[in-house]
Amino acid sequence: MCNVRTLSFLFIGLLISLPLGVINANPIPVGLLVATEGTYQPFGKEAIRGAELALAESYDQLNDNPVELVVENTDGTSKGLKLAVQNLKNNNVRIIVGPLTGYEGQILRSLAHEMPEIIFVNGSSASPSMTLDNPASNVYRFSGDTIQWLSGLGEYAYRNKGYKRVITIGEEYSFPYQQIYAFAREFCRSGGSIVSQQWLFPASKRYDEVVAKIDKTPADAIFLALGGKDAAYFVQMYRDLGGKLPIIGGPTSINADFLFYANKAPFHELGTLTSGPIPGDEDLETWSDFSDFYKSFHNLKVNGPSLFSYSYYVNMKALLIALEKIEGKIEESYHLLREELSEIEFETPTGEVSLDENRQGIIDNYIFEVILDSNDGIKRSLVSTSSGVEQKSDLWFDNYSNHLGKNMCGIDK
Repeated sequence: MCNVRTLSFLFIGLLISLPLGVINANPIPVGLLVATEGTYQPFGKEAIRGAELALAESYDQLNDNPVELVVENTDGTSKGLKLAVQNLKNNNVRIIVGPLTGYEGQILRSLAHEMPEIIFVNGSSASPSMTLDNPASNVYRFSGDTIQWLSGLGEYAYRNKGYKRVITIGEEYSFPYQQIYAFAREFCRSGGSIVSQQWLFPASKRYDEVVAKIDKTPADAIFLALGGKDAAYFVQMYRDLGGKLPIIGGPTSINADFLFYANKAPFHELGTLTSGPIPGDEDLETWSDFSDFYKSFHNLKVNGPSLFSYSYYVNMKALLIALEKIEGKIEESYHLLREELSEIEFETPTGEVSLDENRQGIIDNYIFEVILDSNDGIKRSLVSTSSGVEQKSDLWFDNYSNHLGKNMCGIDK
């Protein structure tokens, strides 16, 4: 790992330049698609932190060819993303890192087909279709998608926890659909069945109606595809009304918000399962070291890397490795940069990353169980690792998008 350096970032509008000491070198402009205002601004701030950290680590290698981050605001809409990309293109930016959200990833795939002269490297979008359905040859993603983040969870729930019948609960939009599809497909193939699927209108908090329905359904566990705060709110209501089934959570469900709630009655939530691409500080030494470095670099006392900051870090890191291999000579080596991006294999704080034929990351994924800590509180503990998880794996089947939100257990196991 490179020595930590104190960097000065020069903000001119939304321009960040690194390093400032190089005067005669020609800078390499790299567009960064993030939210700098509005609903997604906190996530955009984390994304910029991840990109900055990757640049800091690459200071020595890129000293003769400084990288300029040209930050463009996106607002999570199709119109906002198209405007941001067009602004970067108008400013002769030919390499773009982003976007932030899953929906934007779907839109970017279409834009990439229309702009083959631009290289797009993902930010934190986890939409499967970004690289799965009719992928653009100039789009690269070194982080996982939603489906990969569920790899191993369904099988673990069936084989290790002994759950045979599961109820699923999620809101009616793409991210929960993808989570429930991924869990159910693997769980059913292992031998289990989904006995009930409950769908909520986005932002609806009428959990009492759902509790009443699932209370009448014989089951062994509940799979939640809700955000951490919503998951905590639902489980609290479910427990208050007498519900006793154990919980399985999606990658964003069993987070700090859920654990904060669960610590109030820790024995109720022991054994809760979840999965995701980021381990805890106690689970993996390389991640613990990275988390400490991240907090030190950004002068943070508590909050470590999030999915947003880490995804932007990994994707920016891959781009910088490729730029180093072509010695930063982007103008005469544009085609070589694309080749280098396709062939990169490198170690990250969460394991080795490489790309498949669709230029989609092959990653490691982690399964966690909630256990007691030394202070009689609770924490997530790593119980299983799925290594080398591919996007096109045994989890997929043809025309998967036609099955999102439907009962997965009617198919062949």
